[in-house]
Amino acid sequence: MSAGSLSPATLRWIQKELIQHACTGGVPCRPAPPSGPAGGHQTEIGREELRSRIEALDLDCIKFKLMHPTEGRGLSREEADHLEILYRRFLFMAVSGENPFMPTMEIDEVWHAHILDTAKYREDCEAAFGFILDHFPYFGLRGEEDMLNMVRLFMDSCRRYEQEYGEQYAEMPDQLRQLIPNLDDPFDFSEPGFLSLPERPGLEVSLA
Repeated sequence: MSAGSLSPATLRWIQKELIQHACTGGVPCRPAPPSGPAGGHQTEIGREELRSRIEALDLDCIKFKLMHPTEGRGLSREEADHLEILYRRFLFMAVSGENPFMPTMEIDEVWHAHILDTAKYREDCEAAFGFILDHFPYFGLRGEEDMLNMVRLFMDSCRRYEQEYGEQYAEMPDQLRQLIPNLDDPFDFSEPGFLSLPERPGLEVSLA
């Protein structure tokens, strides 16, 4: 399906039912690992080593912020512990695969809380991956083609997560495949322009 083929009503539905409730425009834009601090190239990390490094991160202060009744979300300890598991899984999926990986809305909130502690986020990324996992908050918001790309990527993220962990990642609206034909067709997420489109929108961009 190409851009320009969706009705305004369908676009509004996707904005309301998918972007607002199932996923977010924040998607990691992962560059090739940079050179190490001594100038040498970072060596590639195996999957199990990567998983161990992510599990070793201390995220208690992030959970503290999320649990705070006024400065955070007022989560219970049980809720914060559950989100911590999901966030660690997201970090692993975002770095271990070839394709980008999209967070759910609740995971994105944990990611935001982590990023806001800029020094810790930088240190944790370097310790776990050897580079900073960037956040790109405009994906899916820069016109119809971008929105379709976001839907495709989120469905791919759901599929990959379920393959890795044997659990549902997010509940997809039943009407999605009816409104957007050929959504399950193979798609090259590495093609030029998939995430760029251009990179950042101006005030003239509108989905209405």
